[in-house]
Amino acid sequence: MNNKITNLSDLIKEHITSIDPYAEVILLLPLEITMEEQAQIYVITPHKVDFVLENQYRDARYKVDQLSGQSTTLFLYSKDEWHHQYNGTALYSKVNTEGIHL
Repeated sequence: MNNKITNLSDLIKEHITSIDPYAEVILLLPLEITMEEQAQIYVITPHKVDFVLENQYRDARYKVDQLSGQSTTLFLYSKDEWHHQYNGTALYSKVNTEGIHL
């Protein structure tokens, strides 16, 4: 990993992973990280996703964007939703095979 990606993953670990130690956090990188091609952060939480939880993760993502200078996109799913509704889809496969588990 290059320094830009290492810095981004360290910031994600610090600000996003720290919200819930039981959540699975996966970083999916485009071929080239630019402002047009955003890194995608997938959070699979064992908890029910509600407005309060979404706001916590949104605030953490803004902090990561601000400190890294890189724009990211965050996707938040409950574990049940992710494994039951998305299992077998191209997105599920790509995230699980190409993503970096943090």
